[in-house]
Amino acid sequence: MKYLLDTNACIEYLNNKKSPVAIRLAAQSPDDVALCSVVKAELYFGAARCRSPETAFEKVSTFVSGFESFPFDDTAAQTSAALRASWQQPARLSARTTCRSQPLPWRVGLCWSHITPVSLPVSKG
Repeated sequence: MKYLLDTNACIEYLNNKKSPVAIRLAAQSPDDVALCSVVKAELYFGAARCRSPETAFEKVSTFVSGFESFPFDDTAAQTSAALRASWQQPARLSARTTCRSQPLPWRVGLCWSHITPVSLPVSKG
C-alpha cells in the first residue's frame, strides 16, 4: 500500500520527530510513501516564511528528497475532484477542514486509515 502524505502530516513530522505521524512514518518503507508537488510547494512556502528560511528550506529539502514526488497536473486535479466528491465525510466537510477541527488522534487516523489507496495515471516527463 502506498501512502500519499498531506501537508499537515509533513509539518507534524518536521516539527516533532516523536509525534504519532513520525512514529507511523518510521514504520513504513520510503518506497511506500509519496508526496505530490502541491505538498512540496506548501512546505517550501512555509519554509520561506520562517525566521530562519535557509535552515527551514534545508530541513524541508532533506525531508522531501526521501520520497517519490507525484506531479499535480490537470488529470490529477480532475481525479482529485472526483475522489473528494465520492468520499462520505460528516456534513460533507473536506478532509482538511475535518482534520483541523478534530483532536490529534482522530487526525492521525484520518491521515493514515481513511484514505483509500488509488492508482492514478502518472505521466513521465
